[in-house]
This record gives sequence, structure tokens and C-alpha cells, in this order.
Amino acid sequence: FIENRIYKRIEAAKTAEKVHSEVREGLHPFAKAFVRELSEADIDKLLELRIRRISAFDIAKNRADIDDIVRVIKRCHGQLRQLTKTAVGYLEGLLKKYAKDYPRRTRVEVFVAIDRKKVARQNLKVSYDRSSGFFGTEVRGDDYSFAVSEYDLILAINKQGGFRIMTAQPRVLVGDLLWCEPFDPEAGKIFTMVYRDAKRLAYAKQVHILKFIRNREYHLCDEGSSLDFLQQGAVGGRVIVSFAPAARQRLAQASFDLGSLTLTSLAARGTKLAPKPVSKLRVEPARAKR
Repeated sequence: FIENRIYKRIEAAKTAEKVHSEVREGLHPFAKAFVRELSEADIDKLLELRIRRISAFDIAKNRADIDDIVRVIKRCHGQLRQLTKTAVGYLEGLLKKYAKDYPRRTRVEVFVAIDRKKVARQNLKVSYDRSSGFFGTEVRGDDYSFAVSEYDLILAINKQGGFRIMTAQPRVLVGDLLWCEPFDPEAGKIFTMVYRDAKRLAYAKQVHILKFIRNREYHLCDEGSSLDFLQQGAVGGRVIVSFAPAARQRLAQASFDLGSLTLTSLAARGTKLAPKPVSKLRVEPARAKR
């Protein structure tokens, strides 16, 4: 506007509209150098320049100032494209400039992750009332009474083969319990079991209780079955089964080696111990080797 004496174009303009038009036409050849489109407000600012300022205007200084501004803008664009590097450089600059005057007062330490389940207080006492079949924190009884935390899991297995893995509840109907103790969900628990189904046929199997949904009831055997033997881990010894007396019966008993069992699924029936109904059975533990 000043360097190219565009202001001279407005001397013959008689209206404000004509003044604006002359300025816009005069600046049009330089539009490519603009950082944005020329606005009416820009023209008003140019028209507010006083003649005495124009006559004393230092063109060389103006060019130098513009070049400095353009360089700063380019540098900012480059820093924005590498924002992480810019931030690191800025922080390193602060350290270099102020580190001696403002030494660190904090200490760099390593935070050790603590499992809240391992440090939780075992302040919940659970018990089992055999007469009612209820188990929980609000149940009073002497059987299966122990302390747990709010995060602990409990495995409960009843005589009908039903089981559930649960947190400490006020009152839960669990039936006739055969097993109840805290449960480790990562390791699970292996059991050897012998049961008879609704037809009194005897089966044995070894299972690993591991995958589960909390507070949901599962079954180790079919409905109507009854557990005769349940022990943790892989068990040796023999099962002696006795058959109900019948006409022309040649064999009154049979035996099965529990040590021959291998892990099977929870839903599997297991190994059938005899082809006919069993009236009673007993487990003889394995003899210690001399």
C-alpha cells in the first residue's frame, strides 16, 4: 500500500465506496503474497494511516520486520509438525536454564503393584447350618466355619454333586455339604469322586474344577445321583462295590483301581464300575510301599 504508492489512487475518489474500490484494485496484483483474503477491515486500517507516518515510513525496516515474522511462522509450523520433539526440546531448555537454581526436591521411586485381593482383611466369617442347608455370613453353625475377605472365592460341593464357586454371601442354600473351603481360581482344584446315579449304577471319575461363573450352580453328576466318595487330588486305592442279592447271582462284589483314573470333563459320566446296581461301596486306601 505504501511501498507501491497505492494510496495515491484514492486522491481522486469522491465516495467511500470508490476509495475502498481503488485500494482493493491497487492491491489485487499482490494478492498472492497475502496470508488470507483482503477484508474491508484491512482496508479501513490502511486508510487510517496518517500522511506524516507515510512520509517517514522506513521501507527497508518494514521489509526486515515482515521477513522476521515469516521466519517465525515457518518455524512454528515446523515445530507443530514435530510436537513431541518440540515439547522435549522445550523441557530440556528449561532444565538447562533453571536446573542449577531450582534443584529437584522429589525422589524417583519405583511403584510396586499390589494385588488388593492379597492384602484384603479376612474379616468375614462364614458358617454352615447342616439342619437347614444354608451357608453364609449370617448363618450360625459349627460346620465349615472359617474367615474370608470380600474378594475371596469359596467352593462348596454337596452330596448330590452340585457345586458353586461364590463370594461370601449372607445366606445361600447349598444343601447337604460334603466339601467347602476357599478356592484359588488360578490353580483350580482336582477331585477324585465316586457316585451312584438314580439307577444305583456306580461311576468314578477325576475332574479339574477351573472354569466357572461366580455364584452359578454346576453339577458333577446327573440329577438324582449321590456322591459316595469325594477327595481332593489324584487318589490311589480301590473301590469295593457290593451288589444287591439276586437270584442266580454268581458275583457279590467287584473292585476298581482308582489310580487308573485320568482327568475328564465335568459333564462326563466317568468310568462305570459295574454293569449292575450297587447296594453299597467302600474305598480302601492304597497301601504304602515298603
